[in-house]
Amino acid sequence: MSTVKIFLSHTSEFVNIARSLKWSILALASPDSVEVKLSEEMLGGANWHAWIEQNTRETDAFVFLYPRADMDNGWPAYELARFTENCEKPVIWLRNLELKKLPGMFEQYQYYPATEEGILKFFSEVFAKGLFTHGEPLNAEVDEIGSKSYKSAVDAASELAEAFADTLIKLKYYTRRIQISLAYDRNRKFDPEQSQVAGNAEGMKMLGMSADATVSWSSVLEMFEDQVDWPRELETEFASIVAGALPPHLSPFETEQGIFIPIIAKCEVAQSQLRRLTVLFVEANSQKLRSMFEWKMPAAMPGRAACQTDAESALRHPRPEIPGGEIPFAVARNVHLAIRRGAHRVQNCA
Repeated sequence: MSTVKIFLSHTSEFVNIARSLKWSILALASPDSVEVKLSEEMLGGANWHAWIEQNTRETDAFVFLYPRADMDNGWPAYELARFTENCEKPVIWLRNLELKKLPGMFEQYQYYPATEEGILKFFSEVFAKGLFTHGEPLNAEVDEIGSKSYKSAVDAASELAEAFADTLIKLKYYTRRIQISLAYDRNRKFDPEQSQVAGNAEGMKMLGMSADATVSWSSVLEMFEDQVDWPRELETEFASIVAGALPPHLSPFETEQGIFIPIIAKCEVAQSQLRRLTVLFVEANSQKLRSMFEWKMPAAMPGRAACQTDAESALRHPRPEIPGGEIPFAVARNVHLAIRRGAHRVQNCA
């Protein structure tokens, strides 16, 4: 029996699955009985169209990988058109069952679900039942439970099914996030008017903007003016960020939603220029922070009464109730620092 040639069609973002499938097929086949073509293995400088024309014409079967509905099917569609142009040969595809949107050019062909059972069935029909070889088995042991080939097929099917499933993982970031794209004038000076700010819905809400809004950095500065400190503080850190310093925290600010601390989470630097900054707004829950500011004085010491401080005196009296039970972050911070300074003076006088 001559060598069976399989054209494995895929997009570049899923080349890891394509390579894994190729090596699984070759591992289950006897030496020189199967050849698998991958566009990723094309030599540098090769003509794409000529390579596809030649290899689709010479192969015996076409296998398409379809892990995600949002993948670009431009090249797979072109490869399929070249493969089916002058002959009737097997065309199959492996797809994640959760996908509702199917590529039109492949709908007429039977698919295998990209599950462990579906991929194992694919191996069985290709190797034991001769799907690509007119019924002549390539490796009948793939169907024999307990055999080495069967175990290899099961292991490969499990690994491939997991790889397909991983492509459906949806990342969700529970953050209030904005991204600042920095622009510069001809003199390489930062240009706030041309620098753009965008973000997710929660992040833009911190700026009083809608989710799909894009606003200049200069507009953000004008909007906040002197009400909050963090925008100006952020600008002063540009040089140190480019130099590689760890960004400091920025001043908290208060909104109707609560108290938030701006955090510089990510930066992109190119040619010694800061290109993008990602800022997260982390909520500071004053109720949970309350215990950190309820600092108590040490026990009485000789001579302590002679240098009693206002901060110590304040601790002797019950704290007045604040409406709503909330302590503004800035107020709590200042009280905490005053108490610590007072305690330090008491200890020095003891």
